[in-house]
Amino acid sequence: GADGTYWWRVQAQDDAGNASGWAGPRSFTKDSTAPNAPVAQSPANEARFAKKRPLFQWSDESASGAAGYTLTVKDAGGTAVITQASATNSYPPSADLADGAYTWTVASNDAKGNTSGTSAPMAFTVDTTGPEAPAVTKASPPADIEPDHEETLKTPPLVFAWPATAVTAPDSGVTYRLEVIDNGGTTLL
Repeated sequence: GADGTYWWRVQAQDDAGNASGWAGPRSFTKDSTAPNAPVAQSPANEARFAKKRPLFQWSDESASGAAGYTLTVKDAGGTAVITQASATNSYPPSADLADGAYTWTVASNDAKGNTSGTSAPMAFTVDTTGPEAPAVTKASPPADIEPDHEETLKTPPLVFAWPATAVTAPDSGVTYRLEVIDNGGTTLL
């Protein structure tokens, strides 16, 4: 039958066809309507994290009857590495995730055991390994001066150059920071 309230009662009957009075009535409610599926919010799709425990957050679906949520995080091979029930619309992992690619989804559950469909899957990457240090090969000021370590230079200004660091993942966004420090430890640049 359809969702809604139903009434029931019962009576006894013997072999001769004599019936007792009706016991009851009693009622029950059939509810097979799941709460709304949550919307995954963070980590956002294609996000990159330099920490091993990103906070998972999704929309609050309590207005549609959600009493809790089930979070699922899978590694690149499709193996579930986190399957966690949560009473709120967020979950801070209690264990580190290894560096690598992951997808996550979340579903809403109501108090009667109805479960929504899952959110759209969101992909993210944990990458806690920094790029290799650049190999400083020379500084190139005018007049072809190539200073080596501890060489004295007489012709500023200098133009520092080094080969780009090898990047192991696309869109890693490696940037560089140059410091020039004098003998007294003062940072000049």
